Amino acid sequence: MSWDEVNTWRQKTNKSFNTTLEFCYNAAHKQCGTAEGVSCAELRKALSLLCERSAVPISDSDATQALAGEADKTMTLDEWKTAVTAFVDSKTSGAKVSIRQDPPHEFYGSWENVEKVKAEYLTKPAYEIDVNGVKIKLHHNSAGVEKHSSCMANHLTEELYNQLKDRVTVNGVTLDKCIKTGIENPGHPAIKTVGMTAGDVESYEVFKELFDPVIDERHGGYGADAKHPSDMDASKIKDPSIIDESYVISTRVRSGRSVQGIPLPPSCNKEERRKLESIVTKALTKLEGELAGDYFPLAGSQSYEPKPGGMTSEEEEKLRTDHFLFQEPDSTLLISGAMHRDWPDARGIYHNKDKNALVWLNEEDHLRIISMQMGPDIKAVFTRFANLCAAVEKVVTEEGYSFAHSEHLGYILTCPSNLGTGLRASMMVKLPNLGKHPDFKKMAGELGIQVRGSAGVDSGFTGVFDLSNSARLGKSEVDLINIMIDGVAALIAKEKELAAAAPAAEEEKKEDGAEAKAE
Repeated sequence: MSWDEVNTWRQKTNKSFNTTLEFCYNAAHKQCGTAEGVSCAELRKALSLLCERSAVPISDSDATQALAGEADKTMTLDEWKTAVTAFVDSKTSGAKVSIRQDPPHEFYGSWENVEKVKAEYLTKPAYEIDVNGVKIKLHHNSAGVEKHSSCMANHLTEELYNQLKDRVTVNGVTLDKCIKTGIENPGHPAIKTVGMTAGDVESYEVFKELFDPVIDERHGGYGADAKHPSDMDASKIKDPSIIDESYVISTRVRSGRSVQGIPLPPSCNKEERRKLESIVTKALTKLEGELAGDYFPLAGSQSYEPKPGGMTSEEEEKLRTDHFLFQEPDSTLLISGAMHRDWPDARGIYHNKDKNALVWLNEEDHLRIISMQMGPDIKAVFTRFANLCAAVEKVVTEEGYSFAHSEHLGYILTCPSNLGTGLRASMMVKLPNLGKHPDFKKMAGELGIQVRGSAGVDSGFTGVFDLSNSARLGKSEVDLINIMIDGVAALIAKEKELAAAAPAAEEEKKEDGAEAKAE
């Protein structure tokens, strides 16, 4: 491989700096390396390319200086990475990255202003905004909580804010941007909200002094040095036949993925969002077999050349009615995160012919990958999900990109609640008796199950509940599926107990009433 080819690769990809280091070293080694390593003369060429890619100005004399004293030496990969990292650190020390302006990333600037805006949103009246012609009514504190209670609010102090407020990530993301959802939204009475989002993958490292304790609290204990496991082997899933299928309406598995090098939805701009759509649709339209299908931009989107104007409004509404497609952003969390900007541009859905394998683009995360079907066959649903994830990742990698992932956080997504697996395996289950029990959610929680109404967190009682794994981080995908299977089976067993006891209780109640009348 020539250095021109390396440079072409460098220009078309957004791989991490460390991955680029290894790629360029391996390219040089293939061209002229020995068992001992690669000569510094060749590595200086690679260093120039690397620094150019990372916006670090470097000349030939700089490269010579970086490897001073090593002129006649060959270097191993580890020696090369150590030397270049130290050199780049020295060149960038004190350099200030410009704060991103599209969208705005500066809001507070001082602790006094943080407290002032928090107080404002505790009492802010309801108001309306327009998202693509749809009127959205918003109220940031409809439950009337008296103070901010999110995980972020629990850990952000004046001292910590002042420590982090002037830091900026490589993409221009600020602390103000990351905490904006939690400043403008005091909390929810039914669930513990996180209160912050990441503007890019690097936010988790640059603002780790705040993200780490928030992640620890949200995930019930996850240390800053913990390592996240992964296991997508469907053969290790328990036999789902322990679940009585007569109680289960449908089963779904979903997770998110982020493409390395592109800011996340709270911070990306229109051009970056379109770039992501272009990268991912190239991958999706190459899928084969049961995963083969097509991509459909939202109605009104002009970003996807094969379908200018997107799908029709009628097609879009049908997908929503059938529970395949996301809505316009209609929550205060998404609006505070600025995820409604330029809607519907570069947003859309990919689905296969059977509509049981879906990929959402540019909603809350870069990608939301979903497998679903009627009935309780979680093993089949997860197998399809794993195949879809692997197929998309393979083609994205072939395009020169990668999914954002770390040993500590697993798959890196916009909200800290979805780190790790990002996986939510759920079943829609009929529990008309157990659902009325005052300790229902407590029972479910002890089994590692999160309960939602059939139409979401705040939906009214229908006797049907969405039951899913509550954990995301620190346990593998297979572990979470098995927890969900055991939990759903146990809750159905409890439902049967209550259903069996109900006639006897009703008869006893009638007898008590008759006795009371006789007296």
